[in-house]
Amino acid sequence: MSSRDHTSFLDARQNQLQLELAAGDGIDAKALGLLASNLAVLIFIGQSTLSLHSWQVIGLVVTFFVSLSFAVLAIWPRHYPGASVSLYDHPEYLQLTTVRLVNQLIADTEVAILQIKQINKVRWYLCATSLIIMVGASLPLFGLLYFKV
Repeated sequence: MSSRDHTSFLDARQNQLQLELAAGDGIDAKALGLLASNLAVLIFIGQSTLSLHSWQVIGLVVTFFVSLSFAVLAIWPRHYPGASVSLYDHPEYLQLTTVRLVNQLIADTEVAILQIKQINKVRWYLCATSLIIMVGASLPLFGLLYFKV
């Protein structure tokens, strides 16, 4: 068994874990922006004095509401795992040698990084879907405003 010190590698992987968590914060910011944009457009549609047919209003409102729903799903809180260990659940960590403890913490950190990447991937897809739907619904709205149909 190797007795090399892997604490610098553990530090690097825990920094990567923090970067993945920060990426989740960035997704939150983007999804909140989409949420606010969708709400602003829905308020605009509700207060506008455009002479739109009811099917046009319903179509626009439903489409923006679907986009808003994807943004809410992207923001919805999720459980992000960490690399820390509860000593109540795993008191055996106190009995490990330094080398084995560092190696175990590296393994725990790698698992947490993979899980967070998967969570962020799903959240990013939800955010991107919200954006695509919002842009797709905005084009007909701008057309209706420009041509005043």
